[in-house]
Amino acid sequence: MTDEKKMILKMLEEGKITAQEASELLEACSSDKFENSFASKFSSSVEKAVKKAAEKIENIDINIDLDDLMKNSRKFVSSFPYEVSDSTKIEDEIKSVDVNIANGTVNIQRSYESNVRVDEVVAFKSKEDKQDDILDVIVNDGTLMISVKEGFEERTKSEVEIYLPTVTYDNLKVRLANGSFELSDTNFKNSDIENVNGRIEIENSESNFKLEDVNGRIALKNTKGNVDARNVNGNISLNHITGEDLDVKCVNGSIKADALSFNNSNLKSQNGRISITSILSGKSIVATTSNGEIFLDSSDYNGNVKANIKGASVSFSDKFENVKKENGEYTISKKASDPDLDIKIKSRSGDVTIK
Repeated sequence: MTDEKKMILKMLEEGKITAQEASELLEACSSDKFENSFASKFSSSVEKAVKKAAEKIENIDINIDLDDLMKNSRKFVSSFPYEVSDSTKIEDEIKSVDVNIANGTVNIQRSYESNVRVDEVVAFKSKEDKQDDILDVIVNDGTLMISVKEGFEERTKSEVEIYLPTVTYDNLKVRLANGSFELSDTNFKNSDIENVNGRIEIENSESNFKLEDVNGRIALKNTKGNVDARNVNGNISLNHITGEDLDVKCVNGSIKADALSFNNSNLKSQNGRISITSILSGKSIVATTSNGEIFLDSSDYNGNVKANIKGASVSFSDKFENVKKENGEYTISKKASDPDLDIKIKSRSGDVTIK
């Protein structure tokens, strides 16, 4: 990254310039030009993303090289210069949703109309490929099915927005290779989301969630239902979520949880920090990492807390009156009586802090 771009990003972080001004300055530093309408739309999306990141910068756990991000964005956009758009209203009764696309984004949100609507924008690599009806949008036995026609999976990039009336649907299944997924204000009994390169974000929704990602961020906010989340390279963020069972694992990335309400929580990172800043309710929490710190704050929990702790170094607040150490492992509790919340924390090479 050039010195000029580093200075622009520093000015943005310090609030000396707006996100729009930063985007324009970064663009001025580059010789690349956007020469088509799709690229212009993508540039606008990048600007919005930068603005959103600036507004929520305190929640970001990793450093992002925006210079590389914009270069990759331009490269990706320039390879899909032609596009078509369409909108489909569906009158059939929908019970489930099944989406399978290789490249693109999927956004599912609440509709304030009585019917289901699917908006789509499909971009193509070549002018010869450009045609309508590349996305198959069909209803089969109550399931809304959306997929790219055979042969066009790698030659197109799709932006799909699905608007669903307010009811609880049966099943949601989404398969993405390169793109992002967003779900908001919509409920399913079960949700199964797989992504390879891109983020998964869910907000204000109820379901039993099964989430898998390889290179990207997983974020849940204001959700209700069991969560089974797996990530390889990327962070996992959990904010005001509730359910019976929480099982979260990642290989290279941090886990950040706030306002948890699960009877049983299991959080594991191979290489990353685990932070639990608020526990509203629960019976059991297990947090383990091989290479990373663990921080847990139980101040908001009303009840007796017992914890077994092992780490490179261990620190805890003086509210834990009962302390026992054996073979390098601490057992601490607020009271001598049986615990309401049983916590097990272990870091092989990182520090552990519990409040």
